[in-house]
Amino acid sequence: MSLPRTRNILVAMMALATAMLGAACTGNGQAAPANKATVKSVNGSAGYGNAQAGDYGSSVPTSESSPAAPPAGEGGAPTAQLTALKIAPAGSLSNALVDQNGRPLYRFDKDSNNPSTSNCDGQCAQNWPPVIVANNVDNSNNVNINNNVNVENVINNINVIGGIDKSKLGVVKRKDGSMQLTVNKWPMYWFAKDSGPGQANGEGAMGTWWVAAFNGTKAKDGAMPPTPGTTVIRAMPAGKFPKVATDGEGFTLYRFDKDVPNKASNCNGECAKAWPPVLAQDNLMLYGIDRNLVGTITRADGSKQLTLGGWPLYRYAKDTAACQTNGEAVGGVWWTAAVNGKKAKDVFPG
Repeated sequence: MSLPRTRNILVAMMALATAMLGAACTGNGQAAPANKATVKSVNGSAGYGNAQAGDYGSSVPTSESSPAAPPAGEGGAPTAQLTALKIAPAGSLSNALVDQNGRPLYRFDKDSNNPSTSNCDGQCAQNWPPVIVANNVDNSNNVNINNNVNVENVINNINVIGGIDKSKLGVVKRKDGSMQLTVNKWPMYWFAKDSGPGQANGEGAMGTWWVAAFNGTKAKDGAMPPTPGTTVIRAMPAGKFPKVATDGEGFTLYRFDKDVPNKASNCNGECAKAWPPVLAQDNLMLYGIDRNLVGTITRADGSKQLTLGGWPLYRYAKDTAACQTNGEAVGGVWWTAAVNGKKAKDVFPG
């Protein structure tokens, strides 16, 4: 079934068969390094453990692509309070998450986002200053049972610009009692060696430090804030599967056995709250997905839902971060969608 009329349908394709635009994920849904790919649309426009010594600046050598962090005490650690977040160029990256002064924020592979945990303290934190949004917070009404500060009370004054979803911002309590900013549950840091706006000298340091994108993924993997009126479907790893269909933020897409391919969705009402349908908007951007396999059906409420290989696509409300597959096999009728619309479990058995 063909797509409805659109103002502008953009279909982006992978430049390299082995490279994917999107964060690779480990089995627990945490982001891991991925290969870069140059992506272009058809009209030519660009598509969209604890810290060790070497992780924060020692004499441990690094490769050319992984510059070392400076020795302790060098560089100028940011001292101003965080007041704004926006998307801006930094180093060779065009989609860096930066503060009000244009300095990029970083994430650390040895941290965790499930649950939010910072593993950079002491000397590490001197070279990678955590982005602190509240100090000396003890047992007050601002701290919930997970040691997280009430986001509304603590970060409400941070101005977000350019498509950043403020609901993705949070905090994690550090060992000293201070509260560190998180984005999609990943703790955020500055780099002491970034002495001015637009620098990204910490990118790739020791293979564990990366400039963050707007949604907490690695900026190098290409994530950009969604453009209003645009639906994005991309191919990337999720859970145990090496390649599945995801949305633009890396959330896994699913198919439902009780649907009728190319014809109807049988998930409405309460079902659609748990399994939000992927709705067709005016523009469509595809990364690693065959345009010929994408279509639409008309839902009971009159909205248009995207299909892949004829099967209507959904997200799962209990997937709280990119790369998770918590909806796989739910009720024996919900399945992760492969890039051709088939069940990922059948495409990648075992």
